[in-house]
Parts: sequence; C-alpha cells; structure tokens
Amino acid sequence: MNKLQTFMSRISAALDPMTARVDATLESMSARDRKLAAGLFVFVLLLFVGGGAFLLKRDMDGREKRLASARADLTFARDEESQHRALTEQLSAIEAQMRESQGQNFSAFVDKAASEAQIRENLQGIREISADETDGLETKTHTVEVQRITQQQLGDFLYALEGGGYPLQIRNTAIKVVVASGEKRLNVKLEVATYRLVESAPPEEAAPGGEAAAPAAEEG
Repeated sequence: MNKLQTFMSRISAALDPMTARVDATLESMSARDRKLAAGLFVFVLLLFVGGGAFLLKRDMDGREKRLASARADLTFARDEESQHRALTEQLSAIEAQMRESQGQNFSAFVDKAASEAQIRENLQGIREISADETDGLETKTHTVEVQRITQQQLGDFLYALEGGGYPLQIRNTAIKVVVASGEKRLNVKLEVATYRLVESAPPEEAAPGGEAAAPAAEEG
C-alpha cells in the first residue's frame, strides 16, 4: 500500500464515526424530516457555491479593471514618450538651424531680402531697440522700415524674410497708405524679433592657490 492509499485510509477511518452518527441520525428521522434536511443541505451547498462564484467574479472584475487601468497608463506613457521624442527632434532641428545662422548679420540678411523683393532702394532703416538673454537664448528686437512699396512687393519682402532660414519672428506690422506720383503706395514698419543661441563659456582654470589663474602678461 503506497503513501496515498495509507493517507486516504486514515481520512476514511477518521470520518467513519461521523458518518455513522449522520446515518444514525437520518435513520431516526422521519421521511419528511429527511427531505427537509436534504433540502437544507442542498440550500447550504448552493449558497456556498454561489457565494464562492460571486467572490470569484468580483475578484476577476477587479483584476480586469486594474488591467484596463494599467493598459491605459501604458498607452498614455507611450503617447507622452512619442510626443517628447517628436519635440526633442524638432528642438534639435531648430537649434541646428539657429547655429547655421550664428555668424550671419541681421542687417545683411534684411538687405538681401529687400534685394530679392526688388525694394532695396525703398529700405529706409534697420534699428535694434532691445535685447534680452534667457536660459542661453538671446532675443533682440529690431524695427525695419520700407517706404513707397506696392502690396505685391510687401508680400515678396515678407516671404523673403520668413522663408530665408534666419531665426526670426515678425511680431508687429504697421502699414500706412500714401500717394506717390498719383499711385497708392505703402509705408511699412515691421517689428522683428531675432534669436541666437548663447554658448556658455568654459569655466576658468583655478590656480594652485585656489584662485583663478591670472592672464599672462603681454610682452611689450
């Protein structure tokens, strides 16, 4: 006899007295009482099975809700990662474009745009009115004035400015209609913001005594 059979025999022996008492109780009961007892047993069994099924379903519903929430969080995280990657690539492209124009003079760029729009002689002045630097980005504001140009020339000039690859933004445009030689012309004043990356200077090397090294004296 193997161990499993021995174990089952022990369980059967332990349950024999209880089984005998149940049988004796049932034999002493009338047929009606036995039916009632059987019905009660079936009711308790069904209640136990139904309660277990209810608890199991509730647990499964809770797991499904947690799984759905985890999937929604994962989708949100992936969307955020995708947007962050796209913004990073866009920022890198903007920085690359700004570095390409680092050495280009704004006045020279405006002069070139005016020449492309064939209004070089109408360009009256370019003036810097403010400058600001924040977090490594230098912003300068300029006014650009052109006089006695046509509407078509204005459109060509704006296209040359905004499409020339220079990091700028036209913030305000003031237009005044004038009459020259019996024809209507436009006097235009633009407020243009330009942007430039400011590279941080490398830290000065410290002298052995802990102070920054003094610049070498020039030979006279």
